[in-house]
This record gives sequence, structure tokens and C-alpha cells, in this order.
Amino acid sequence: MPLPPNLWLDAAALGAAAILLIHVVQGGRDHHRPMQASPIPEPDKAVWSVLWHLTSALLGLMTASLWAAARGRAELAFLPLGVALSFTARFLTESLRRFGCPWALPQWTLFALLSALIGAGLHLPPR
Repeated sequence: MPLPPNLWLDAAALGAAAILLIHVVQGGRDHHRPMQASPIPEPDKAVWSVLWHLTSALLGLMTASLWAAARGRAELAFLPLGVALSFTARFLTESLRRFGCPWALPQWTLFALLSALIGAGLHLPPR
């Protein structure tokens, strides 16, 4: 008998997909394309581009893992949880260290919410 879907992890998968969409659409327009058009050296642009696309791939893999986790493979949610927690910490730390304010880099709030959804999916009964 198949396990019932875990709606917490489904919500986390949708959240990860939303973060990916924001990253690609808004981040591409506001950050990636301007960086590629800037006068910085080509090797730096290449590294930026690789990191940009690796982040896109990572967010896509997180989405897929969470979708599978919601369908009975809960162990697949642990790696996305670790990534989301580390992104939360990194964005918040950089925002505070560089700008003295948590809201300068508000991306941490999305990853904190994603972490909470994954945690709920792993520790609360499926809904």
C-alpha cells in the first residue's frame, strides 16, 4: 500500500520551485546579465556564470528531491534541508556583516521558510 503524500514536503517542493523561478527570472535580470555585461575580467565572469548555473541546478535538484520525498522517500529531504539551512545562514551572515542589517539580503527568509517546511515534513505526521 503506497504512503499518503506528505503535504508539508509537497509545499517545500513548491517553495523550492518558486525560489528557482525567482533566481532564474529576477536574479538573471538584476544580477547575472549585468555581471556578464560588466567590465570585470573574463575569467571572473566565467566563474560567476558557472556559480550562477550551479545554483540553478542545485535549486532544481532540491525541488526534485523534495517532490520525491513527499511521495514516500523522506530520506531524500535531508540534503535539501542541509542546503536550505546553509543558505539561510550564509545570506543572513553576509547581510549582517556587510550591511549591519538582516534585510539587505532578504533571500535568507525564503530559505528559512523552506527549512521550516522541510522540517515539518520530516517530523510531523503527513497531512
